[in-house]
Amino acid sequence: MAIADDITVNYTRQTVEYTGGFTDGIPDSRYHSNELYSYLQDLFDEPAQMDDPVPISAATPTDYTWINGWFMDDESHKAFYGGAMSSVGWTKSGAAGVTQLRWTSGSSDPPTNADRGETVTGEHSGATGVILYADATRRVVWVRSTSVAQFEDAESCTSTSTAFTTETTDGWATGESLWSCGYTLGTIEDLSEIYIMQEADFMGGDSSKTKLTSWWNRSSTFTKVLDVSAGHIDVLVKVKEVDSLIDGARLTVFCRQYSKTYSHFSLTVSAGGRSAVPLSSGDDLNNTTGNRTFTGSNGTVTFTAEERIVGEHSGAEGVVTAVGGTVGSPVLTYYLIGKDLTDFDAAEGVVGQTSGSYCDAGAPANAGPALDTSIVATFGHVLQDINNGNGNRPYSVQIDCNTQDLSEVYERTKHLTRRGGTADIDDGGQTIAGEFYTAIGELLVRYIHQGAAFTEGETLVGHVSGATGIITSDYDTGEEGYLVLRDVKGTFVAGEEIDDTGTGNAEIQTTSAVVAVPAAPFGTFAGGVFFCARGVSLLNVPAGDAKNYQLTDTLGVLQQPPNVVSIVISGLVAGDRGFIAEVTGAGLTSLVKDQHGLAAANNLGDPDIVVDAAIDSDYPAAGVIRCVDVSAGIEDRYRYASWTGSTFTLLTEIHGSHTGGTSTTQLTDSAAEFVHVDDVEIGDLIYNDTSTDIWVITGIIDGENVTVDLVEQNGDGQWESGDTYSIHTLVRAYNGAEDTAYVPYVDGVATATELSNTLTYSTTIQVLARVRYSSGASPIEPYQSTNISIGSNGLTVAASRIDDTIKDAF
Repeated sequence: MAIADDITVNYTRQTVEYTGGFTDGIPDSRYHSNELYSYLQDLFDEPAQMDDPVPISAATPTDYTWINGWFMDDESHKAFYGGAMSSVGWTKSGAAGVTQLRWTSGSSDPPTNADRGETVTGEHSGATGVILYADATRRVVWVRSTSVAQFEDAESCTSTSTAFTTETTDGWATGESLWSCGYTLGTIEDLSEIYIMQEADFMGGDSSKTKLTSWWNRSSTFTKVLDVSAGHIDVLVKVKEVDSLIDGARLTVFCRQYSKTYSHFSLTVSAGGRSAVPLSSGDDLNNTTGNRTFTGSNGTVTFTAEERIVGEHSGAEGVVTAVGGTVGSPVLTYYLIGKDLTDFDAAEGVVGQTSGSYCDAGAPANAGPALDTSIVATFGHVLQDINNGNGNRPYSVQIDCNTQDLSEVYERTKHLTRRGGTADIDDGGQTIAGEFYTAIGELLVRYIHQGAAFTEGETLVGHVSGATGIITSDYDTGEEGYLVLRDVKGTFVAGEEIDDTGTGNAEIQTTSAVVAVPAAPFGTFAGGVFFCARGVSLLNVPAGDAKNYQLTDTLGVLQQPPNVVSIVISGLVAGDRGFIAEVTGAGLTSLVKDQHGLAAANNLGDPDIVVDAAIDSDYPAAGVIRCVDVSAGIEDRYRYASWTGSTFTLLTEIHGSHTGGTSTTQLTDSAAEFVHVDDVEIGDLIYNDTSTDIWVITGIIDGENVTVDLVEQNGDGQWESGDTYSIHTLVRAYNGAEDTAYVPYVDGVATATELSNTLTYSTTIQVLARVRYSSGASPIEPYQSTNISIGSNGLTVAASRIDDTIKDAF
């Protein structure tokens, strides 16, 4: 089709219009801006047009201007590429120019494009103008002025076919427009759909982020092999209207196809010409799991992984990531592609574009870690200590891994930020659409306090520069602080006062840019390690990934995780007692039982143990602590759930009463649940609150019964019905002047083939290991290993179990 067939020139209204037609919002034909310029120049040099002013001029082969009042509408501009277009002479001056009128939503008969050429009259102002173009979505009509008078806000307007009222605010505007040209370049993956984000803050819009409807890509309509035209783009985008820059003339262009590395680029295009947008995407070998699945029927040929599949009726498109089931009933796991990310309809035919396979689709369902909603991100300032010796550090978003493997957490973050990720990805109070998310922010602002604290989510304003930005996080250290800003407009300057729309007020000291990670906005994954983007921290990382991540805090300081190592005794059977503890002295066989002194306040019944100094970071996060009553020569064993500062917090305390008869071997509590609810193990101490005797658990019979041995008799030495008891509380008071405590690194009774624990490595620790089991049917000789140490790679001790053939030989 020649351009002459798709362009209509109206000499009366002085309009140039693309009339080549649109299909699904996409021009049926697209032309280089130079083709339009050349066509119009040829047309207007004809003798018959010598009485009309020329409609267009060219500064360069990529920069064109509508002149002499000629007008082209927004939709028509979508049919062109390759060179920017702007207007000169649309601003109303006297009786000439173009005015935009925005009508109220309740107007009785608003303008349509069928009304073009009619004269609109303002009832109060008396202004008149000829309708050039109407946009029903924005409720805006462009009129060419035919009077010196100008239309007014809140004014009733009529024409032959229309009756409407202008808005009370922004009911009219006049000025020039600019459609800038942007084109993408670089290497991007096949089937990638590029999209553009722009804030719709021009007439009739607001400051929310908007994804422009992609008039540059095909829609999905079924053929056996689709003509895939997704890829690089070259488009005109309106960046100025009525003399006001739209979103500060900023565009952000994205290329985010799930399973590929992502890419985005922001640019400011306030002038004409043609702007390059570099993008780069490739296969993401750590993002290969599909997020949708169905079980097909009536299959003919085996589908293959990585092929494109297409729905016969829906036009849905997907890329297969895994194939299961049978040829006749294939189970396809896939992710969606295509302009609209349409999913398959149940029972429609699905065709494989590489294999030629066919099946009828089943009902699609969610699949894979990408849809794990237990993995959530919460935006806003947080302090977190990852126990690497640097204490609390500031972060601006925290991802709760919920103990899922970091490889799965990574896939979840990719899914949240994919094209089509329109949902709010902040589990907190801010609203952040995933497909637009690029980083914690764009700018780090260091400030000195002058007033109250800032409010995250509010808009920050510079008093001198007029610059604005939304506060993502506020790290307030007291006298000074740091703000992370996103959606920054303008340039903040050092020394200026800033405030938010809440109560915050301060003076800027310095500003610095926050660099995004385009390939994966929350961070990249390589070699089994999650390299989190700046300001992103992880919570509830699984033990298996304790060293498989790297953080950079909000201030840009690298934070390596602590070296968490494992201490293991292997080669065990259920019932074996295992023990590893620090040693010193000649031969390295003397246990270090004074790792800690005890504080004065450790009393009978307390739920925790307080030592006399801060606990070193290289103790297990949970395990066993033994308290030594030096004067009595007694050692008590407790299990702790956590520690902080100088306090070991014991497991949740358990209280109850004995409901059985008199016994010296068994505790019965009909209200207890020792097996599934209460955390009890062999070796736990029990304090009889009634008799003050101390017992130890030797076996767990069922939920209501445990076997016990008397450790210390202070009363009648037996259990009587009604005796009350406590577990996981101190069984005595300790003398802070002389009593001590120490923490074995492994201390327990095996239920499987090994006993283990972890600690944060800081220095090599000399230890010994012991394994014993003599009370069962198959006793073993005591095992001990010395001259061993816990190093930077941890420690594994393979126990030698030798049957004790002498025990109870007679």
